[in-house]
Amino acid sequence: MHILIGNDNTINNRLSEELLALFPISCLSFEVIESLKEDYQEGYIFFNLLDINVTVEQAYLLVKSKYPRKKIIGIHCFQVEQMINSILVLGFDAYISLFNFSEDVEKTLQRITQKEI
Repeated sequence: MHILIGNDNTINNRLSEELLALFPISCLSFEVIESLKEDYQEGYIFFNLLDINVTVEQAYLLVKSKYPRKKIIGIHCFQVEQMINSILVLGFDAYISLFNFSEDVEKTLQRITQKEI
């Protein structure tokens, strides 16, 4: 399981700490993802969309090309349904708001896992 971030900052550090308390997870920088080899293992990527310097669509396509079998969970501060749907329409498997992160992360993983069965 990975968390994908754009920059090393307070929000990303807090996200990483919260996820580490729940699961073994590694932290990847979006800036180095192009140099990584493809990974065909199943798993999850928590992707903080707040601090990337490309469009969300470009970022998604790049991550999906490197991790084609992983479930990608977008993280942003959106609370409006239309904005959340704009992320899910691109192909993200789920969405978690930063404002509800602690409460939603386990529920989201359970929901994604149930879809696979």
